Amino acid sequence: MPTSAMLALFAMLAAGCGALGGGGEVAGYPDVDLGADLVEVYKTTDQRDLHLHVFPPDDANVGSLGAILFFHGGGFRNTRVAQFEHQAQAAADAGFVGVIAEYRVTAEGTTREDAIVDGADALRFVQD
Repeated sequence: MPTSAMLALFAMLAAGCGALGGGGEVAGYPDVDLGADLVEVYKTTDQRDLHLHVFPPDDANVGSLGAILFFHGGGFRNTRVAQFEHQAQAAADAGFVGVIAEYRVTAEGTTREDAIVDGADALRFVQD
């Protein structure tokens, strides 16, 4: 899938998942420990560092595997970074690298466009 199509899908999913989001409080790393094997900063912003929570399969060379990148719902208003913790672990159990991306939300004083740019940056980081 081309990057532009993936970003459009991300935008639709994030905008439409408000019912799946919850809480008005921003809870990102390090406030949330998802039990990921690796937590890496993929972007530094004025608001905070943004992280990728990486769940690799056991005994695997992560650089050569396919990855599934998860973006939480919340209608761009709030964050539930732990929303896809179980799915990321299931991806790792199936031999993929499960990755959960943090992105900024409007509760942090940013815009929806900022969140979409963060999503694109997370995707590029994982692709690299």
